[in-house]
Amino acid sequence: MDVDLAIGDDWSPQARLRAAAEALDAVPVQLFQPDAETMAVALRSWAGEWGHQWVVVDTHPGATPATSGALQVANVVAVPVPLGCTAPS
Repeated sequence: MDVDLAIGDDWSPQARLRAAAEALDAVPVQLFQPDAETMAVALRSWAGEWGHQWVVVDTHPGATPATSGALQVANVVAVPVPLGCTAPS
């Protein structure tokens, strides 16, 4: 899906995230990984603006700066874990 990020000359991470949030119901952060502070500030701002009870953030696997920013402002963190394993041989 192509999104026209009409942000003029401002290509800062904040401007790109804001443009994506306005264009879509979901923000494709994989297009540009923001730093931790940018992500934390954006999530706090969007949570208030969107008026939803919950904001679900599915971050890229691994310890990226964007993941760190999401964790900074999270009230609940769900982490998938395997429910079984094979016995060592």
